[in-house]
Amino acid sequence: MGFIEVPALNPKQPSTSFRIRNRDFRVDVLTPMRGRETTRPVKLDQFGTYATPLRHLDYLLEDVQPAVLLYRHGIMINVPAPGRFAIHKCAISQKRGTAAAAKIRKDLSQAEQVFEALLDIRPADITLALHAAGERNAAFREKVDAGIEQLDSTIANEVRKLR
Repeated sequence: MGFIEVPALNPKQPSTSFRIRNRDFRVDVLTPMRGRETTRPVKLDQFGTYATPLRHLDYLLEDVQPAVLLYRHGIMINVPAPGRFAIHKCAISQKRGTAAAAKIRKDLSQAEQVFEALLDIRPADITLALHAAGERNAAFREKVDAGIEQLDSTIANEVRKLR
């Protein structure tokens, strides 16, 4: 049950996605983007593969928490703090072009759902994530603010109050 490469859209670039044969399961290998904006895959020598660079991925990875992937006896994994996940979704929704309208809606819907849950049970998580976002560059903060503006007005207002 090994992974097989999913060919890249650009045949001149190496694959950064893998799937299991005859299964509906796909893994995209990502890495934080450093420096200039690029879509060129980055070689990860230690893993013998390439990864797609993703801007602001480091924001997600700075605060992770343990979770269990539900498979057989369970697999321990690390996932981004939920508040950071929602903030990141707001930011990346603003980086997508108009051709990606469905992905933008999905990003904002996911952010809304996470914010809604956190507002009820862990609002301090949102405050911490907003504070961490506030320490990043102006471009990131502007994208976060613009994404929050596009959320349901009730949720957006509650999130803004937590600053």
